[in-house]
Amino acid sequence: MRIAFFYLSIVLIWSTTPLAFKWSIAPGHVAGIMARLLLASVCGAVLLGLMREALPWHSRARRLYLVSGLSLFLTWYSIGWGIKFIPSGWVAVIFGLTPIMTSIITTVWFKEGRLGIARLGSLLTSLSGLGVIFQDSLRLGSEAAWGIGANVLGTFFYAATMVWMKRINAGVGAIASTTSSHAVALSMFAAAGLITGVHVEPGVSTRALGAIAYLGIVGSIIAYSMFFYLLKHLDPTRIAIISLMTPILSLLIGHAFNDEPLNASIWTGSGLVVLGLLWFEIDSTMAHRAHAAAIGDNPPGRT
Repeated sequence: MRIAFFYLSIVLIWSTTPLAFKWSIAPGHVAGIMARLLLASVCGAVLLGLMREALPWHSRARRLYLVSGLSLFLTWYSIGWGIKFIPSGWVAVIFGLTPIMTSIITTVWFKEGRLGIARLGSLLTSLSGLGVIFQDSLRLGSEAAWGIGANVLGTFFYAATMVWMKRINAGVGAIASTTSSHAVALSMFAAAGLITGVHVEPGVSTRALGAIAYLGIVGSIIAYSMFFYLLKHLDPTRIAIISLMTPILSLLIGHAFNDEPLNASIWTGSGLVVLGLLWFEIDSTMAHRAHAAAIGDNPPGRT
């Protein structure tokens, strides 16, 4: 029952996060994100204290905190700037490309695995869908194209740093890593704010404050904790299905609660992106099972 509850909660949280992100930056791009990071860092520190869990401070842990904080900084700065110009649902669609980008990065940069026809096909399918959305964005003005580009860049930053973090393999708990990454990212945003300035709109709305609170508590600390719990108890294939559901749900939520456009072009483009991701996940699952079967048939030490 707990696994099912956590699973459905993650789907709902990640589907509502893009719209909450868009609402949260109403006070200002950097200011809204910094408020979210501050709230998440404080809540995480309090939770660590209540759990009496020490913050690991060995060399790998410190490297993980730095990289994970950099991940949040680069990803959220790019997406937070770009989401001003595009519907929030598009963010979830673009972010769905993360598994494919991660596969390409590990193959091209680290020479792990291979792309193959299926993975290249899934990439081209998703990119064609992104192209359809890009074409439709011209109706919203030239700034929408920049918004899409910024979100693609943010997704790439996230995929690249996730690969980096996995290779560090620090063995740090979910709450500790989440809290420290938000604190490091907050310091990076503060440094950027000192250089570029932090603009705050007068008269911050209740909706913006609620979105910041939602993202800082539910979207960060609670969601990450549940996600790491699911990673320990579910097959990766079931986890991957979440990334197939959230883009469509985010489009519907953005349309229902923020009057964001939904037309045939957006549905077609989003459908192609999800189709490419589905193709990629099926190929990955089959390759994983084939590898597991090969190991089972010929375990180490056996000829």
